[in-house]
Amino acid sequence: MSPDVIQDIKQKFNKNVDFSNGVSRSTGVITIVNKDLKLFKSHRVPTPLKGRLIHNSYVYNDTVINLLNLYAPQCGLREEQRLFYDILLNYVSNVEQYSSKNKYILTGDFNFIEDKIDSNNMNCRLNKYILDKFKSIKDTLKIKDVYREIHKDKANFTCYNISGSRTRIDRFYADNEFINKISEIKHIPYKKSDHKMVQINIQYKRQKWGRGFWKMNNSLLENEKYTVLISNIIKQWKEDKLKYDPLKGWDLLKKQIKETTINFSRVQAKISKSKLNKLYDSLLAEEAKPSQNCSIINTIKDEIIAIETKEKIGTLIRSRECFYKEDIKNIEIFKIAEEKRGTKKEIKSLLDKNNKATDDKNSILQIILDFYSELYTSDGFNDQEVDEYLGKIELNELKEEDWSVFKPIYKQRRMSK
Repeated sequence: MSPDVIQDIKQKFNKNVDFSNGVSRSTGVITIVNKDLKLFKSHRVPTPLKGRLIHNSYVYNDTVINLLNLYAPQCGLREEQRLFYDILLNYVSNVEQYSSKNKYILTGDFNFIEDKIDSNNMNCRLNKYILDKFKSIKDTLKIKDVYREIHKDKANFTCYNISGSRTRIDRFYADNEFINKISEIKHIPYKKSDHKMVQINIQYKRQKWGRGFWKMNNSLLENEKYTVLISNIIKQWKEDKLKYDPLKGWDLLKKQIKETTINFSRVQAKISKSKLNKLYDSLLAEEAKPSQNCSIINTIKDEIIAIETKEKIGTLIRSRECFYKEDIKNIEIFKIAEEKRGTKKEIKSLLDKNNKATDDKNSILQIILDFYSELYTSDGFNDQEVDEYLGKIELNELKEEDWSVFKPIYKQRRMSK
């Protein structure tokens, strides 16, 4: 990798970047991680693996996560590939064991497949020598193929050769603890490469979120179905508003609009997710055809990117951080901000009318219900008590010179109305 490429990556991703170039930059490996992940150790790898392997250890809570990122020689370089996996097995067999909480994630471009299901050519030959070596590597690190553990018999490919061959040579390996915490694994199209990006989301510690403060998504106003729905609600409310107390009627309208908007948004989110899943299935089906239609494939990729970009914009908004459109490239930073906001959404305790604290969920809900029921109601409103209260307030009588100050303000407010 050239210095220009590395610098460009550093500018695009506001993250920690580690890279290793091979001989004459003919090979290279780069690892990009969140800045809040503390680097424990950057390991020295054997000289023959330089430019093909990065091994860094990171600390998360009380766990040491070893991330090994590799780029193996192509299968056409038979002897070089054999030597690479020989040295890699020797390396992982002698790697330091810090504690029982030492975990390993192995990822990268392995340039071989473990099973014929990972190729569109079911007559392909598997490399037994490499398979045996790699099995020993997996056993040593106690790791498994993440995608194959989640999708037992589902074919999917990450690399597309101009000759028409398709394989899943880009993979993640992890132990059972990590695999059980993986919420999603995706193969994401990338137009500037013949490889797809492989993304896994690990929920190592699930946050317990409350519902939080609802804020309307203004993009809904561009949805014709939504605007028609709300217009009908307002029209019906105008016809019925004389039946209600003014305060109750207004609150009833706001409540109905809010509930309708939330339900409409949920339905739209489900439709969008369903459409995204169908697009990925369609992409997989098109790419599996012997004769590919590049126009159809690129159209599907564009639709996938559009939907996922919209989801990323939602993350930017929910983070409530200041952002620019360019920040969509650094979406992980805003996901962290969104999660941090989530930790503040849960009400752990409240004071009741007797100023006594309670942490019981039902009691907290009842306190909130009573508070807002009394706040937004005209029941029990006593004009005489209000007059008596206001009569006790002592105010200085305005003099003529005081009016000269207030008149311009009063006049300006009337004009603004």
